[in-house]
This record gives sequence, C-alpha cells and structure tokens, in this order.
Amino acid sequence: MASFRYKARANNGTLVAGKLTADSLDQAAQRLIASGVWPVNIDAVDESGGLSVRHALRRLGMGKAQLTDLVLFSRQMYTVVKAGIPLLRGLRGLASSTQNLMLRETLEEVLASLEGGRDLASSLARHPEVFPTLYISVVRVGEATGTLEQSFLRLGQHLAQEKDFRDRVTGAMRYPAIVVITILLAARSRCPRASSSAHPR
Repeated sequence: MASFRYKARANNGTLVAGKLTADSLDQAAQRLIASGVWPVNIDAVDESGGLSVRHALRRLGMGKAQLTDLVLFSRQMYTVVKAGIPLLRGLRGLASSTQNLMLRETLEEVLASLEGGRDLASSLARHPEVFPTLYISVVRVGEATGTLEQSFLRLGQHLAQEKDFRDRVTGAMRYPAIVVITILLAARSRCPRASSSAHPR
C-alpha cells in the first residue's frame, strides 16, 4: 500500500484535501469518487520524508518553470481563448499535459483559485515565482478590457523575443570565455618551464 495526498471537490463545490492509502493512484481516485468527492489532484507521498516527490523537488529548486515554459504556456492560452474554450477546461487540459512539474502544480493551484471565485490575474499573482509582475499586469488589463486573447498573444511574442535575446547574449559571451580560459591554461602550462629555466644546473 502507498500513501497519497489529494485535493478533491465535494458535490457542493467545496475543495477538500487529505491523505489516504491505496495500492495505486487509480485505486486512490476510485476510492475518492466512491466517497462522493471528485479528485482534482493526487500525489504519491515519499514515505522517507513525508512529502510528495514534486514538493521535494520544488523545495530543492528543481523543476522550476523556465522562460521557454512561459512562452509555450502563453501561446497555448492564446489558442484556448481564441478558440472560445472555457477557461477552466482549457487550463485543466494544459495542467494535465505540461511536462514541467512546478508549472503543473502551479496551474492546478490556479485552477483551484479560479474555482474559488478569483479572477485569472489574481490567481496567477499568487505565484510570483512563476509569473512575473509584468505578466500579471498584462493579463489583468486583458480581463478588464475583454482583450485576453490579445494579451496572451503579446505575452507570447514578448517572452519569445526576450528568450531569443538571452540566447544571443549567452552565445556571444561563450566564445570570449573560451578564449580567456584557453589563454589562462596556456600561461599556466608555460609557468613551470620558465621557472625551471631560471635556475642554473
């Protein structure tokens, strides 16, 4: 038997959380459904530390959302809004398909916040480690003016340009760094020879 932490939605819409034991994740989900609640999120618990693997990685700073993840998320959200897909359904689909553990957990918490009555910008703002202030501001303006589709389009374009700029800077700095290291290694390899030739035999 394994332990699982879960978040689930009761029939009256209340979000509940807890811990249960089951042979598998599927069995855990079935037990929750049988008890009258619909599972929103289920995590296997690492028995050695009492934390889910995902939470442990997050505490260690691993699995952090990268700029590439935000670019992809913004483009996907643009597609969701443009296609007229309900926001909750679209976000639920993105959360289940994303490969980044931290972003997946964040989107699940954003979903719970939206279901609790908050707007999208406020829900995203609860996660400043993932969504920067500018991102939140653009989304908030999009919600207020009914231009959320254009907001995500612009965010995707802006973040893609920023990523391209960072990649170019990194590439431009790589060659000088290699040259400096090569010079230092060459100078270091010549130093013993110079010192030995300075002493008469």
